[in-house]
Amino acid sequence: MKHPEIVVLFSSYRCNSRCVMCSAWIKQGSAPELSLKQIEKVFSDTLFGKNIKIINLTGGEPTLREDMVDVVRVLAAQCPNLRRIDIPTNGINTQQVLDKIERTLAVLLPTPVKLSVTVSVDGVGDVHERIRGVKDIFPGIRKTIEGLKELSCIYPFLSVSLNTTITKFNVQDLENLRAFSRTAGVGINFTLAALSEIGVESIAKQGSFEIEVESGRLITTFIQEITEQKEMEKSYGEFILHWLKTGERAAPCNFRKGRVILMEPDGNVYACGNFKEFLVGNVLKETFGVMWKRRRSVPGNAGDKCRTCNSNCYMGEI
Repeated sequence: MKHPEIVVLFSSYRCNSRCVMCSAWIKQGSAPELSLKQIEKVFSDTLFGKNIKIINLTGGEPTLREDMVDVVRVLAAQCPNLRRIDIPTNGINTQQVLDKIERTLAVLLPTPVKLSVTVSVDGVGDVHERIRGVKDIFPGIRKTIEGLKELSCIYPFLSVSLNTTITKFNVQDLENLRAFSRTAGVGINFTLAALSEIGVESIAKQGSFEIEVESGRLITTFIQEITEQKEMEKSYGEFILHWLKTGERAAPCNFRKGRVILMEPDGNVYACGNFKEFLVGNVLKETFGVMWKRRRSVPGNAGDKCRTCNSNCYMGEI
């Protein structure tokens, strides 16, 4: 049976945003976190660590974890075939983000591991601030992007981009975001807000951000244009357009293929990035090998959940 090559690792639910489409920040006071030693033990499992090629070190806001740089050090040491670490950030605390990323780059410098940092930008100015639930943060985010760009000039193995989660709140601002990314001199990715029971638990806020019919038409036109202009990878653009037009997936994700897993801060492991019925165990209670064998007994699909899911789930990476 195939072993996962990509791990979505929720290292913490600590967050300084209050996003309208996310519940991670609500859990930050009560969610336990794997310690550095526990993370080291988990990834030292030969059936696990040696197969991993990409790790998404996410949250919450991953840079709020005090030992984030040490976590990266452990991951790079325990995963001999690791080729990239992805770190998403909200970019709010500029100095903290830049400090953590620069120290992470120093850790990765003697290794072949690349670092990809994406700054979440869901609108320009007050549009972004309303979606993120925090006032007066956009000027600081600009400075964070500028600082990350400077670091990428020093460290060529660092890539920097923006990511926009499309909801009904920013449909009218997509062209402004496109222009902002050009002015900032960094690429931008557009993803549809997905419904998840795990991690960000967006399903709890489904009614507040779901795309309406008229908004769907506007997004379709926008995605068609940026795909034709080669500003979005063609296969992913076509995937989004198919979902917008039919409400169904056009292709299976890499979770379903057994190539990706999700791990929560408390050690729970899922064979799907969105639905709790795909829980396969907890890394604090048993080895990865035992859990992975159990994957055969979890549902082969989640019925309409799989059929209508719009998550990217690292499509095209493997």
